Amino acid sequence: MFSSHAMRIELPTPEQNSMVEQAFYSITRKGLVVGARKGLFSTHTIRQALQRISSGGLVILPEGEWDGFTLDKKAEITADDDSAPIITSTIEISQRGFLYLKGITVRPAAGSSAIRLQGGTLICEDCEILGPVESESGHLYFSNCLIISDETTLICSGGSLEASACRIRGKVAGILAQADCAVNLFHNRIEKCHTDGGGDGAPGAGFFGEKIRLVASGTEFFANGVGTYLKDCPSITLANNLFHHNSHAAIVSISESNGKLVISNCRMDGPQSQDCARISLQGGSASIHHTDSAAATAVALSSVGVDLDVIESRFSSSELPAVEIEGGQVSWQGGEISSLAARGLAAWDTKGKMTDVTIIGALPVPEDPANLLSFINCSFRESGSQTPNKPESDKPLLIQMIASLEDIIGQKEAKEEMKSLLRRAIVEKENTERALRQTTGFHGLVSGPVGCGKLKTLTLLGQALTKIGTLRSPEIRQITLADLKSAHVLEGEDWGFLFIRARTDVGVTLRSPGVAESLLHLCQSMPQGTSLLIEGDRDALAIFLKFNPSLDKLISFEFHFLPYTPPEMAALFAKRSLQDKVTLDHEAARKLPLLLHFLQERMQKKFGDLQSIENLYLSALRKEASAPSSPVSGFVITPEHLETPVDKLIAKPASRSPAFAVICPACHTENPWVPGLPEQTRCLHCEAPLGDQWGIWKDSSYFRKRQDTSHLARTGAVARRRIIRAGAET
Repeated sequence: MFSSHAMRIELPTPEQNSMVEQAFYSITRKGLVVGARKGLFSTHTIRQALQRISSGGLVILPEGEWDGFTLDKKAEITADDDSAPIITSTIEISQRGFLYLKGITVRPAAGSSAIRLQGGTLICEDCEILGPVESESGHLYFSNCLIISDETTLICSGGSLEASACRIRGKVAGILAQADCAVNLFHNRIEKCHTDGGGDGAPGAGFFGEKIRLVASGTEFFANGVGTYLKDCPSITLANNLFHHNSHAAIVSISESNGKLVISNCRMDGPQSQDCARISLQGGSASIHHTDSAAATAVALSSVGVDLDVIESRFSSSELPAVEIEGGQVSWQGGEISSLAARGLAAWDTKGKMTDVTIIGALPVPEDPANLLSFINCSFRESGSQTPNKPESDKPLLIQMIASLEDIIGQKEAKEEMKSLLRRAIVEKENTERALRQTTGFHGLVSGPVGCGKLKTLTLLGQALTKIGTLRSPEIRQITLADLKSAHVLEGEDWGFLFIRARTDVGVTLRSPGVAESLLHLCQSMPQGTSLLIEGDRDALAIFLKFNPSLDKLISFEFHFLPYTPPEMAALFAKRSLQDKVTLDHEAARKLPLLLHFLQERMQKKFGDLQSIENLYLSALRKEASAPSSPVSGFVITPEHLETPVDKLIAKPASRSPAFAVICPACHTENPWVPGLPEQTRCLHCEAPLGDQWGIWKDSSYFRKRQDTSHLARTGAVARRRIIRAGAET
C-alpha cells in the first residue's frame, strides 16, 4: 500500500547523449563520404564504406537513395550537410553491432521492416523511420525522430528502449514492449493507433506493454484506441502526461499482486465511448496524485481489487458514476468526484478511508456496500447544487489586493516589490492611527522596457493603496521632465500617482541642469495621499541617485519590469483569446509556445511586449477568409492560423514532438510539460504547486539561460536596503 502523502518522483535522465559521446566523440575521426571516390578504392554503397572503416568510424551519406546493409561493428552514419539521404531497404544490426544514425531517412519497401536488431545497439537522432523497427534483446535510442508505420511501429522484446522528443505513429500500436524490456519515454507524442488489425474492431493502443518496466513523462497519447495498455508489469510510472482523444480508454492496467502503478500530474480528456472506463485498473497497487480525468460519458476511474492511493485528483463523468471501486484497500485524500446523471462514487466490498473529498452526484445511502469506507470531513452534494463561494469582501484586505496582483502575467520581481509595499502601507496606516511616527514617504522608481504592462500593473497597485488609504485616488497623472517647471504639476485632486517619464524627452534629461533640484522640491511638496514615481532606465536612475543623495533618501522602492518571456507571451495570448471568447484548440496550443520561442530567438528584444502579442493574435484571426474581421465569440484558432516562418530551426521540431519543461518556482528544478496538464500539477521534486505555467522549449537559448542561476533577479533588494537604511537613520 502506498503512503497517503504525495510522493516525490525521481525520473531517469536520458542516456542517449552520453552514449554517443562515449562511443564516438572520444576519438578523432575522418569521415568517409559514400560515392566520393572513383577507381580501386571507390565506395559506391554503404556496405562498401562500412567494410573500409575501422570500428567507431564515420560514414557520410550524400543526397540520394541507398541500399540497406548489415552491421556487426561500431559505426556512425550521418547525412552530409544540407542533404536528405534515403535508405530504401532494411538495416540489419547483429549482436555486436552499434549504429548511430543522424539525419537519415529509412524508407523500406511496403511490408518490410525499416530496422531489425538481433541484440546490438541503435541510436537515431533527427531521423525519419518510415517502417517498423524490430528489436530482439537490443537497445534502442531515439531523439527528435519521426517514426511511422502502417502496423506496429516499435517492437521490443527484452533489452531497452529510450525515446525523446519523437513523434510515433502506428495503426495497431505505436510501441509494443515485452519480456522484461525497460522503456523510458520523454516528451514524445504517440498518436493515431486505432485498431489491433485482427478484423474484430478491437482498439489499437498507443503503448502496449507486458511484463515490462516503463517510465513515461511529458508524453502525449493522442487519438489512439487505448492510450496505454499494461499487463502484468512490475513497475509503471506515468508522470506529467496528457491522454487526449483516446476513443476507448486512456489507461488500462491488468496487474499481478506485486505490480505498482504511479500516475502523477496527468490529464485525460476528449470524447470516449462507454465500453471501458477512462482509467481501468485491475489488481496490484496504484497511486494517483494530482491527476484530472475530465468529464466524458464513460466512468472516469474503475478499480477492481486494487490497493488504491489517491491524492488531490479529480474524476468526473456526465452519464455514469465517476468512480467505481470493487474490493481492495483505499486511501483517498482531497480532490473531487462528480457525476452529472449518476452517483459520484459507487463502491463494493471496499475498505479504507476518504478524507476531505468532495463527492457530487446522487448521494450514497446507508445500506450501500460503500459503507465499508469511512468518510472523514467529506462533502456530499447533489448534481446541480453548489456551495456558495466566500465573498471577496469577506476576505482580508491584503489577501484581496495580493490576489489582484497575481492575476498579472509575469513581472515577478515587480509584483514581489509591490506586495512588500502593500504590507508596509498597512503597517504605516496602523502606526498613523496609533499616533506613531511614520517612516519615509511612498516615492519610488519604475524601470523596464516599453510595452511590458507597467501602467496596467501600477493601476492595480493604485487601487489597492487607495483602499488602504495611502493614496487619495487610484488614477495616474503622467508628465515628463520638461513639465517639472510648470506651476500646474500638482494641481487637482483626481490623481494619486505622479508618473514622471525620465527618458522620453529629447531636450530635458536627468543630467540637465536643475532637474535634480526640481525633483527634490517636488518630492518634498507632494500633497498628502500622493506618491511620486520616476520612470527610466534602471542603470541611469541608479547613477542619478548616487550623485543626488538627498533625493535618494526619499526613494523607498523600485519596480523593475522585464520583457516578457516566451511562456509568459503564450499565457498572454491565451488570456487575450479568453477575453474575446475565442478558443485556442489543442493543436494550436501545442504550436504556440514553439512559435513564440522561435520568434523571440530570431527577433530577440524586438519581440517581447504586449503589442507583439496583440499583433500575433490579430494576425491569427485574419488568416482565413472565414475568420472574423474583429474578434467574435466562438471562433476557433487552429495551427493554420498561426503563421510559421520558413526556417529549419522551427520546421523540424514542429514535425516531431518538441520537449518542453516548466521550472518549479520553489526548488528551481525542471518538470516535464505538455499543454493541457491539470491545474493542480505539482513539482515532481518538492511537491510545490506549478500553477498554470506554459512550457519552456528545452532546445531554446532561453531555457539555457534559465538553467544558469547567475541571472536571478534582484527581487525586493532595493526596497529592503532603503527601509533598513531609513530605520538606521531614525
